[in-house]
Amino acid sequence: MSGELGSPPDLIESSKKLITNAIEMFKLHTELIGVEILEEKSRLLKAIIFACGAAISINLFLMVITFSLIFFSTEAYRMSVIGILLIFYLGFGSMCIFFLLKLVCKKAIFSSTISELKKDQECLH
Repeated sequence: MSGELGSPPDLIESSKKLITNAIEMFKLHTELIGVEILEEKSRLLKAIIFACGAAISINLFLMVITFSLIFFSTEAYRMSVIGILLIFYLGFGSMCIFFLLKLVCKKAIFSSTISELKKDQECLH
């Protein structure tokens, strides 16, 4: 009879521990998500600042080069120079877009949180 009386408090204690552990795990995961959001925000802000700075600098440089080449070329070759510069700028712009997309799409968002959730799921099974 005493064994039966000891069971309900053990069940209640186990339930309390389970709820406490679940709340603590939820708290840790929300903190991890918060940290990853801040890291992602910082990374994207840096990428935007560098992209804008590069775009402005390269644009000014290319404008000076373009006007210099057109101004110093002879009348017969001006259209050829403009065509060559146009092809060059198109290729260069395409490369910049490719590298920018590669930078932005490089890391999966919340990868640490996802790996922690997978570990928790494996522990439960």
